This record gives sequence, C-alpha cells and structure tokens, in this order.
Amino acid sequence: MATSQEVAFLHSYRQDFELVYQQTLSQLYSTVRNESQNVLSDFYGYLGAIEDDFDAAEAEHYADTQWTEVEHLRRRVTLAHKDKALPLSKPDQQAMGPYDPTGGYVRLLTAYFARWYDYKCLQAMGATAYTGVAGATEVNNYDDGECRLMDGDGTWATAGSDHSATTDTALTVAKLNDLAGMMTDAKVPADNRYIAVNDYQLTGLFEDSTFGAEEIREIRDIKTRKMGQFMGFTFVVLSTDLFTANTTDATCIECYAWHRDAVVMATGKGTYAPELDIAPRPDKKNVKQIFTDAYAGGTRLQGPGVIEILLRGAA
Repeated sequence: MATSQEVAFLHSYRQDFELVYQQTLSQLYSTVRNESQNVLSDFYGYLGAIEDDFDAAEAEHYADTQWTEVEHLRRRVTLAHKDKALPLSKPDQQAMGPYDPTGGYVRLLTAYFARWYDYKCLQAMGATAYTGVAGATEVNNYDDGECRLMDGDGTWATAGSDHSATTDTALTVAKLNDLAGMMTDAKVPADNRYIAVNDYQLTGLFEDSTFGAEEIREIRDIKTRKMGQFMGFTFVVLSTDLFTANTTDATCIECYAWHRDAVVMATGKGTYAPELDIAPRPDKKNVKQIFTDAYAGGTRLQGPGVIEILLRGAA
C-alpha cells in the first residue's frame, strides 16, 4: 500500500472510506437478455421466420398437406474469466489504526466488475458472432442480413460493407429518426429499444429546437439533464472510456442501438456480481486477501436488432 494512502487513513475522521468517483453499478444489465451459464461455451437457439408468400395460391380442398421448412438457428456464447485480488497486510492495518478498508475494497471490486460487464456487453454487440452446428461459422456485424451500420455523418454503410471514414457528427434527431425507421423496417419490436451513448451526444439533443415546449418537457428534463424515451429509444449514458474508438474513423466511438432480446449476456452466476473470498494467505505472511472473480460473455442473437452507430466522441 502506498505511503500517501496510509497518511490519508491516519488523518481520516471517518470510520469508512468513500470511493473515488466511478460507475459502481451496471447500466446495461437490465437492457439485454441475461442467462446463467455454467460451462465455458454454450449455444442459444431461435427460430427463423416463415416466408411471406402471401400471393401464393390458396390451399385446395382435400389436397396433400404442404409442409413448410422452419430454419433452426443457434449462436455460441463463450465465457471470459476475470479475477482481481487486493492484499491487506497486518502492518498496513496497524498503520491505519481503527480504520478497516476491507468493506471499501469489496465495493471497489464490485464496481470494477459492473463496468467490466458493461464493456463485455458493448463488445458483444459489435464483435464477430459464431453460429453453425459446431459454432465455428463466423458472422461479422456488417455482413449482409446481419446488423446495419451508420457512419459518422449519419449515412448508412452499404449492406454487407464495413464503415467508411466520413464527416464526423454527434447524435441528432434526424439520426434517431433513421435508426428507429431502420429497426421498424427490419420488423424489430417497438418496445424495449435502447441506445448507448456518451454524454457528449446529449448536448445537441438538449439544444435542438425541432420540437415545441410540451414535447421538450416530455423528452428532456433540464433540471437533471436526463434524457427520457426519445424516438422509441431508452437512453443509456456511459462514460466515454467504455466505448471503442473506430479503427476506420478514429475520432468516432462505436455506439449501439438495440432491442433487448437481440443481445444475450451470460454469466457464471447469473449476475454481474463477482464471487468473493476474503481469507489470509499463509504463503504471504498471512496477508489478508480480498479475491474476486467472474465469468461473462455474450453475443448478438439477431443481427437486425442491433445497429452500430459511429458518433463523434467529443467536441
């Protein structure tokens, strides 16, 4: 433990420790499908739609039954393992006097895993998905029939093509309108639609004058600077460092709009909270060790229910 921390402990007038400003709870856990997975890799299945052959001839009386083929689809989820451990030696505790940081350490570790879960969730939305009988067939998010991608200027990347470098702009009402329309055209249900962005994207929306006063009050709360449901999307605002900078358009971050059931996240225990073990380490002079570990992994189940949006990350 650093000397500066020991000095801070000795001069503290509190029995517990506050945490440095940080995200302490998962923001995305309730916005995706959650599963408990007790094996390294598992498959999640779903059924394809029946072809819309509305113009086909009507069935004849007493004709042979015509069977319709239904596509059985599956995608693989592989869990990643992460562990963190913090030591607390007896000399450290002696230097702190009556102050015991164990509870604070546990809160720090739990907060870390909440952010890790959100990071893994964002990665799952844009990463390669694996399908097929053996889960070995790769599906890129930009493949034809999978996700649609919106470039930094608000135009759509050609279906089957990755992003192109364009003029970078933040989120606008026009972009939100296009995102909603694209999802509706892909038959994505209108409920449980979400969009994850950083705070910079709210600036333009709060300053937009497209709508009247009554509509503004319904959408934007200027007292709390929180964005309500807008164009059918519930906003999830995350810190910029959780988003990935796009390799093609480096000034843009990769944000996502999605339907809840289009993304599945699995964890070893069913939640993002890590397993916790607090015990002395005899091999390390009986140092108290606060050990945590967790498993998490996810994938897109239905590509049309996820849209990757490049947005200018900052002013």
